[in-house]
Amino acid sequence: MLKRFIYLFTFLAVGFVAACATTPTGTSGDAIKVNNYVDGQGKTGIKGQITIKETGESVEGAYVNIYPDTISNLLGPSQYISTPTDAKGEYTMDVPPGTYYVVSRKRMSGQASGPLSPGDLFSEHQRIVTTVVAGKIALVDLSLAPMKSPMFFK
Repeated sequence: MLKRFIYLFTFLAVGFVAACATTPTGTSGDAIKVNNYVDGQGKTGIKGQITIKETGESVEGAYVNIYPDTISNLLGPSQYISTPTDAKGEYTMDVPPGTYYVVSRKRMSGQASGPLSPGDLFSEHQRIVTTVVAGKIALVDLSLAPMKSPMFFK
């Protein structure tokens, strides 16, 4: 009986730890890993293009937010934020080596931050993760969808 109890306790403890843990790269199991790189020619960071999901059209004026983890559910202030994307929807960011979650948003108000409103564009809280490597530029393209209703949080 004691053996069964110890076995059950060990099984539950291991299961609990596994459920709470993340993979060694700090990503959760539902993350989409993007590991495409080009030579940074002395720079380290992330670049890519932001498009509209339904049409593939480039999004000018979107911001890219870089989060070190998902504690904030990829909402609120990020560790790094890009300048607005250009007319081709392109962005470039100098970011130190590390593993990051990448999201993009375009508020119709033109603001870089704040709550999203209906009509704003967002990357649907996909968990896109990339690892930035010294001397390389990680290539991360994102597609945005329109926010259909206000976001409410508990």
